Amino acid sequence: MTRAQPQRARLALVPGAYCRNAASRTRPSTSLLLVVSVTVSLVVPLAAASGAGATTAAGPAVTDAPGQSTPSVVLQPDGAPSVFFEGDGGSLWNYWYVNGGGVDSAEIASSGLASAPVAVLQPDGAPSVFFEGSGGSLLNYWYLPNGTWAEGQVASSGVSSAPAVTVQPNGAPSVFVEGAGGSLWNYWYVPNGTWATYEVTSRGVDSQPAVELQPNGEPTVFANVGGSLWNYWYLSGDNWGAADIFFPQGSISTPAVQLQSDGSPTVFTEGAGGSLMNYWYTPSGLWRSTQIAAAGSAASAPAVELQASGSPTVFVEGPGHSMLNYWYIPAQGTFGSGTVAGSAQAFGAPAVTTQLDGEPAVFFDGPGDAVWLYWYANGTWESSQVTSLFVSSPWGPRQVGTSVPNT
Repeated sequence: MTRAQPQRARLALVPGAYCRNAASRTRPSTSLLLVVSVTVSLVVPLAAASGAGATTAAGPAVTDAPGQSTPSVVLQPDGAPSVFFEGDGGSLWNYWYVNGGGVDSAEIASSGLASAPVAVLQPDGAPSVFFEGSGGSLLNYWYLPNGTWAEGQVASSGVSSAPAVTVQPNGAPSVFVEGAGGSLWNYWYVPNGTWATYEVTSRGVDSQPAVELQPNGEPTVFANVGGSLWNYWYLSGDNWGAADIFFPQGSISTPAVQLQSDGSPTVFTEGAGGSLMNYWYTPSGLWRSTQIAAAGSAASAPAVELQASGSPTVFVEGPGHSMLNYWYIPAQGTFGSGTVAGSAQAFGAPAVTTQLDGEPAVFFDGPGDAVWLYWYANGTWESSQVTSLFVSSPWGPRQVGTSVPNT
């Protein structure tokens, strides 16, 4: 995106409004380019993101602290997943599946994580990872063609949440975080090799933001503000729009957002009393809402992907540390529901991606302080323990490891 030099943003407060000035959704490449002008150090060598080479590493324990062990997953060019999560002592770990040949792993950083990591892809398909570091810093690790990881500091202080990351139409990243005093900050990479910064709003934000791109390629951001769901969207120059998407049920978690077929957003949050809420923007210029699941149904922030039909499928930790799935059925105008994993199997918010056959694959912190994978196949959910090197998955058989019964 092209913007003026960083300065305080001006908010255009337009209740219920949303910028939809393009006829069709235009998505950039699901990738980004990072060449930052900061001190760079090469860290632990890692086999190529596609799995070439073998780096065997003992699986770490995953911290059970809410909001810290939520994994982040991206798909490699061959469609197999690469998963990032916080391990012991604030370390950063990567497990990636070698299509048809097993799982590899590496510790990218031995310490320094103060939030869950968030991963996106560079233009060459290699991952780039962002997280809050020590002292409220914002850190970035990205994978290089020579088989190593580089690191850079985007911001030295002032960060108060895990980041939300999207990709600009030019392939470079744009990062949003909660800042000091409940502010909302945007850091975006510019072609001259530096990071620009902008304060979107100075107060009120109290959650990790979520971000998607408008059809015009500019960001639209959602965050919890005192139990209300707010939307901030970029207009032009120094201007951001802002609206309070207010409904009595409230919002108490980090939101999850996807775009509808017309390019407008649909947002999911844990609501008051552990309900699961959906808010979506309509062509009439208004926001609508529905309660997908009643109070007591949700115990984490949700994760959402789109089905092959373009309708959302939503995952959330449920009662008794279960993992639940809700999916929209267009013909009925309602959500279906089902259990992915039973009681005492899920201990945090999930991350979800889509298999090559269009079915979902879900990662989350499970028993044994380990990251678990559940994937949908032939009408049932199957599972494997990722951080113990799983035996089977939708990407082929594991060569070595401990078998985990399918659910």
